[in-house]
Amino acid sequence: MRVSFVHERAPRLAVIAGLIVASLAAPPAVPRTMRSAMAAGPSGTQITVAEPTKPDTFDPIAHSDFNNWYVWQLAYETLVVVKPDGTVAPQLATSWKSSPDRLSYVFTLRGGVKFHNGSALTADDVVFSFERLMAKGIPYAKARFPNLASVTAIDPGTVQFRP
Repeated sequence: MRVSFVHERAPRLAVIAGLIVASLAAPPAVPRTMRSAMAAGPSGTQITVAEPTKPDTFDPIAHSDFNNWYVWQLAYETLVVVKPDGTVAPQLATSWKSSPDRLSYVFTLRGGVKFHNGSALTADDVVFSFERLMAKGIPYAKARFPNLASVTAIDPGTVQFRP
C-alpha cells in the first residue's frame, strides 16, 4: 500500500472527513459529498491524506510535532483510548485491572491482532515498544510516562506496567 500526502493548507476538517472515509462508515453517517467516493469502493493500493505539512517521521518516539501525530493516529493503535467524554475504552487491550495499591496495571491483549507482515501481536511486542521508548525516545515522548519503571510480559497475551 502506498501512502501519499497532499501538501496544502487544508482545514483540519478534511482530515476528519478522510478518517470517516477510511473507516468505511455506513453511508448515512458519511457526509453527502463523500458518498460518491465511497461508492467507488476502496482500491486497496493507495491512501491519500490531506495534511498541512508533510510528516517528519513515522516513529512516534522521535518527534513531538502534532502534524506527525495526525499521521500516527492512522497507522498505530494503543492499548486503550480516551473517548471524548473522558472514559477509557479498550483498543489493543480488551481489559485491564490495577493492583489494590493502584501502582501496577495488568492489560489483557486483544487476540487476533496482526502486524502488517502477518505476525501476531504479543506482550513481548508491547514490552519492546515501551523499553525502546524509555531508552531512545525524545524527552517529550518519555514525559508521557513519568512514573513508568518497568513493563513485563506475564504471558503472550498479558502485560504488566509498574512504577
